[in-house]
Amino acid sequence: MNIKFERVQWPVGHGGFHTGRIKGGRADFRYFFDCGAYSTEGKALIRDKLATVDFDFGVISHFDHDHYSELASAKKVKVLFLPYMTQADMVLQALADQAANGLTVKQAFQGFNVLRQLQNSGTRIVMVDGRGEMRDDVRRGNLEELQGGLSLSIPSVKNAAKNTQEMQHEAGVEILQGSATLVYFKFFNHRMEEASNAFAIQLAAAVAAGKLNRADQTAYTNVDDFLADVAAGNAQVVRINGRAMQGVYKKTLSAPTLKASPITGSNLSSLTMFSRSANSRNGGDLHRQNMALRVRGSRCGMFGREDGWMLTGDLELTPKTWPAFNDHYFYELSECSVFSVPHHASEISLCEEAVAFLVEQFFVMPVDAEDDKHPANALTERLVRHGHEIRSLHSVTAAWESMVASESLLQIRS
Repeated sequence: MNIKFERVQWPVGHGGFHTGRIKGGRADFRYFFDCGAYSTEGKALIRDKLATVDFDFGVISHFDHDHYSELASAKKVKVLFLPYMTQADMVLQALADQAANGLTVKQAFQGFNVLRQLQNSGTRIVMVDGRGEMRDDVRRGNLEELQGGLSLSIPSVKNAAKNTQEMQHEAGVEILQGSATLVYFKFFNHRMEEASNAFAIQLAAAVAAGKLNRADQTAYTNVDDFLADVAAGNAQVVRINGRAMQGVYKKTLSAPTLKASPITGSNLSSLTMFSRSANSRNGGDLHRQNMALRVRGSRCGMFGREDGWMLTGDLELTPKTWPAFNDHYFYELSECSVFSVPHHASEISLCEEAVAFLVEQFFVMPVDAEDDKHPANALTERLVRHGHEIRSLHSVTAAWESMVASESLLQIRS
């Protein structure tokens, strides 16, 4: 049978919403990567898709509002992949989001409530962890049956304490038919350990000093008890401790190692994802047509036979982050035709070394049509300096008719 693999970068303006679909016969597998936006039009587009489609998995790259704002609209998500975060990290992220975007305490802690609601409705949470050295002995996960004769492999381990599952980012997530891999996904988790550690120390000090109170106004004596109440959605605990938590956050930022590195959702703990359909090196007996792109209604063929698509969220590939990213995805980058430029094509989204390495990629820049700062001039100048043609760069705008999609046809020989 013929199986169609289609991916779409939706035009939501400043934000992120990417969907994928594997369809053929009775098989119909769907996923999304990020689901947030600032524009009214972008939010409406995302809500419409999330509310009407059952998704087999979703991915949130990081907890900035423009990347997860519409998650609560999801009708059904069987599995949700998140960057590895402790409960303290989640609190730190909420406080950073509140300070950076002028949010209320309730708005800043929305992520806790949404995740809890999804879990209550049956969503499995899988945290992707990039800590430790890279390993080559990662095994395939147990196969889970899907409709239409397909199966899903997620190499995760249960964490009963957090009511979640965890997986190392070296491991691949696969869609299979029988023993043959049809589509392959690989994550990369970048984590700012120094911020996580500094915040944990300051949070423990605040509890020891009796500065964080329960709903009955008695002081917490244990950090884990405080975090458990926040994670459980205790709105009163969050409200009465709002000012004290911001004090803990400010003390965290005063640490010498963090003064020059503001904490954001993308640099605290961030997830990227590569996807591609199977090819001959997987050993399967299948053929694939070249990937095609549709841009503003036009259609163009892609370079070579590879159809890899790299989704980066807001993880800026600076001289500090690029080496680990490149080591992790070294082989996948050679299979990558479409590359979503990090952080809405900011000035430091792709360093010199990254631009020099990424040759022949089709760059997608998720920016708002009326944004006069993105793509940043410094970035476009850097791309031109390294031989990239600006005519091949496309901004994904909030115009409804504008979209970028890739599709490849897997011809399965029975």
